[in-house]
Amino acid sequence: MLPNKSRGEFIRNQRKDSEGLSESPDLEFDYADTDKWTAELSELYSYTEGPEFMLNRKCFEEDFRTQVPEKKWTELDAAQHRAHAMRLLDGLEVIRREKRLNVARAVLYMAQGTFAECSCEAEVQHWMRYNIFLLLDVGTFSALLELLNMEIDNSAACSSAVRKPAISLADSTDLRVLLNIMYLIVETVQQDDPADKPEWRAIRDTFKAELGSPLYNNEPISVMLFGMVTKFSTGHAPHFPMKKVLLLLWKSILFTLGGFEQLQNIKVGKREELGLPPLPEDSIRVIRSMRAASPPASASDLIEQQQKRARREHKSLTKQDNLDAFNEKDPYKADDTREEEDDHDDNDNSLETEPFPLERDEVMPPPIPHPPSERVSFPKGLPWAPKVREKDIENFLESSRSKFIGYTLGNDTDTIVGLPRPIHESIKTLKQHKYVSIAEIQILKEDEFLKTPLSGGEEEVEMSATELLYQGILPSLPQYMIALLKILLAAAPTSKAKTDSINILADVLPEEMPTTVLQSMKLGVDVNRHKEIIVKAISAVLLLLLKHFKLNHIYQFEFMAQHLVFANCIPLILKFFNQNIMSYITAKNRLEKRKDDEDPEAGDNNQFCWRNLFSCINLLRILNKLTKWKHSRTMMLVVFKSAPILKRALKVKQAMMQLYVLKLLKVQTKYLGRQWRKSNMKTMSAIYQKVRHRLNDDWAYGNDLDARPWDFQAEECALRANIERFNSRRYDKSQSNPDFLPVDNCLQSVLGQRVELPEDFQMNYDLWLEREFFNQNIMSYITAKNSISVLDFPHCVVHELPELTAESLEAGDNNQFCWRNLFSCINLLRILNKLTKWKHSRTMMLVVFKSAPILKRALKVKQAMMQLYVLKLLKVQTKYLGRQWRKSNMKTMSAIYQKVRHRLNDDWAYGNDLDARPWDFQAEECALRANIERFNSRRYDKSQSNPDFLPVDNCLQSVLGQRVELPEDFQMNYDLWLEREVFSKPISWEELLQ
Repeated sequence: MLPNKSRGEFIRNQRKDSEGLSESPDLEFDYADTDKWTAELSELYSYTEGPEFMLNRKCFEEDFRTQVPEKKWTELDAAQHRAHAMRLLDGLEVIRREKRLNVARAVLYMAQGTFAECSCEAEVQHWMRYNIFLLLDVGTFSALLELLNMEIDNSAACSSAVRKPAISLADSTDLRVLLNIMYLIVETVQQDDPADKPEWRAIRDTFKAELGSPLYNNEPISVMLFGMVTKFSTGHAPHFPMKKVLLLLWKSILFTLGGFEQLQNIKVGKREELGLPPLPEDSIRVIRSMRAASPPASASDLIEQQQKRARREHKSLTKQDNLDAFNEKDPYKADDTREEEDDHDDNDNSLETEPFPLERDEVMPPPIPHPPSERVSFPKGLPWAPKVREKDIENFLESSRSKFIGYTLGNDTDTIVGLPRPIHESIKTLKQHKYVSIAEIQILKEDEFLKTPLSGGEEEVEMSATELLYQGILPSLPQYMIALLKILLAAAPTSKAKTDSINILADVLPEEMPTTVLQSMKLGVDVNRHKEIIVKAISAVLLLLLKHFKLNHIYQFEFMAQHLVFANCIPLILKFFNQNIMSYITAKNRLEKRKDDEDPEAGDNNQFCWRNLFSCINLLRILNKLTKWKHSRTMMLVVFKSAPILKRALKVKQAMMQLYVLKLLKVQTKYLGRQWRKSNMKTMSAIYQKVRHRLNDDWAYGNDLDARPWDFQAEECALRANIERFNSRRYDKSQSNPDFLPVDNCLQSVLGQRVELPEDFQMNYDLWLEREFFNQNIMSYITAKNSISVLDFPHCVVHELPELTAESLEAGDNNQFCWRNLFSCINLLRILNKLTKWKHSRTMMLVVFKSAPILKRALKVKQAMMQLYVLKLLKVQTKYLGRQWRKSNMKTMSAIYQKVRHRLNDDWAYGNDLDARPWDFQAEECALRANIERFNSRRYDKSQSNPDFLPVDNCLQSVLGQRVELPEDFQMNYDLWLEREVFSKPISWEELLQ
């Protein structure tokens, strides 16, 4: 036993480590698309922007008093309101930047509800809705988009911001005003109020359709905002107010595509269209009805619990389970300082289940009363209906046939002849719970389209808002995902400040840094709040896109998910959770006004911060989306040691967050080994209680055949190939298979097509023709005499060098030509013959580059060998030059007959060669290239032999059981090496995510 002092200190440390979580109440958190409207509006502004509210009011009132000197805005009628709004809209089109900014501030003040004339918050909200629908009705949003485009393309502002050492609020004033107005419009219009007028509902529907359509610059507004994110993350526009851009992007996607309830309705409708059975339950309502499990108990709690049990007289009621739990986590055992988290994360007390009624008061704190919330009454049992995939039924039948009969039938799930009666009952139970997802149907249809590209017909693609958005972001989706993750990394609370990281504080830092402690505290709260809002917006954007793309088409989802994985999204999210997650969720980076205005205090009375808990759940859901049914990505969770990180997240007593944490633990359980499962039985029990069961899913014992580690790379490669085929077939119309495209086989009609030439080219065409063609005389090159005979070796050393005068400097010699130039011309002609011989696609290049008149001029050189190779080149392209050319060049045709070798039945002069079909050119080159690569690989690339023909040891035990010879010095110092290199070194998340 430890001394009393040490024991008390130990207990205090344990209590400190547990952070009071054993007494933390359930978090009454209602997960929804967004927070309350007022909270979402307040998060648009940073505290540093406070003085600008009065500046907006001043700009509005100065302009308003010139028109209506004696009345307030709230006292005017609808016609006057509309007239003034139209006048402000005209003011947005003035040329002077200062005047335009003042008008934009006046419009912003209108969108903020003309708060100076209101007496309460409800009145401000009323006038906000009224003014925003008025602004939207007169066409303000289109004008704002044009101004935003102009600011995005303002290269002077971008270059100035890049050169500045420190960027502040003043560098993004124009952008912030425009984005504020647009955000207020989108956020207010999407709030569906039953008291809205019918004309407002019509305006909302029209605005929603326009926002999701490619009406602005032929692309949805979300694509333009994604472009701003990419430009900011690459460092080309560091002054962009990124928090406002991300918030507007999130709300635009949410408004146009729909939130989680709309997703559920769309899913139900699609299943009805495809003839699939209805969903077994409403997942949103089930999750809301679940209650959180108890958090991990600290060692001090277990000690006190044991002391109370020891004083009991009725020892027979003591549970052996709890004593075992205490013995496993005995604080008086020898200390192991290898890792601090081992004491808390790798023992059996990771998740306490419900205690017996007699011990409820000892194990759990007294329940805190909560307001009644919506609950769904379920019969006692599991909350989720089990599901079975078609693949699971096939595997079960195949193993049963192999065991009892000795043969297999492939994909047949109906034939059960010869199998025992219990197997019949098992198959019947599996088929009762069979679940066919929309994704499986989409994959089958895609396979059919690829198998029958001609007879399958055209695919009817519904041009929904999700489809339009995917088409808009498809060309640059990898860059968009990288940009979002770079900003998320910079905003994560676990990230360290680096000189090369992105500066995301451009729209929160004031021009003059704080000089007092109070101002510094306020700025610190503002910066933390700013980062939290960025994390919230990015997590919501990624989750919404993943869910909508998955519902629209599974390969759209897989395309985005794969690029997120390639951009290190999985380790980034794990790095985010590798912190004191309870401190993050309960952080209160918010200023509230107290009695003393000079002493603002951060925080409120809530148990948690809504946006931080919302962000955590979103990131966990994204991680689930990325890893579900993907064994290679699940292995990444194992490699990055996610189990202890996720187990710490179970301390948050919120049912939805715990559910997604348990899902992530479940998928990797088979890889964590028997010892981990044995020491974490409470966590295993919680998984059984809360996570949906897949019948005959052997997740807890690691016997899954799909989890073979040598198939991981092939799995990702096959998925990527399917995604590329889908994108190419549906969207890449310019790169469609040339075998299935209509081809104009008439050369005259192709050459007769009108080509638009530039005006300056048409004006100088004669001069260009004369200079580039007719004046280029090959004879002058061949007869050039660029040599001085008296200076040539050995003449210059044998004979006495004469005095160099204009008369004695006689260039060249008495030959008729320059040997080297004629030699070069013949060589080049021979090379050209080698390249084009029997290659129809290359011969067409001669025709396209108009080589016939150039080669004909080369015939002026009266040298037989050169003329022979020129005539060969003319012969191979004669069939493409047309009848008129052959008719007007009969002497050349006659020379070809006389000098060039004849190929019997070679119809070169009349263009009837069957091998000259133009649509076979690309296939000809591709086939040749494939043959060359096979030859090089077979003969020379010994290191890259085909892995399909190499022997593979598929037995994991034999591979791991191979003896590895270790150096003697390594064996002697193995324990020291293990301590220094493995146990004492944490994962370097910063280097990993570079």
